[in-house]
Amino acid sequence: HPFTFWQYTGTGIVPGIPGKADINVFNGSEAAWNKWLRQNTR
Repeated sequence: HPFTFWQYTGTGIVPGIPGKADINVFNGSEAAWNKWLRQNTR
């Protein structure tokens, strides 16, 4: 099945973020990512 996002882990460590973080992968081109950002962020 095709997917847009894949959650790689829910227990990632990201400097500057306290606690565990979700680490995700976007399945698409840079243009598709930029379009997704425009449509889904404020």
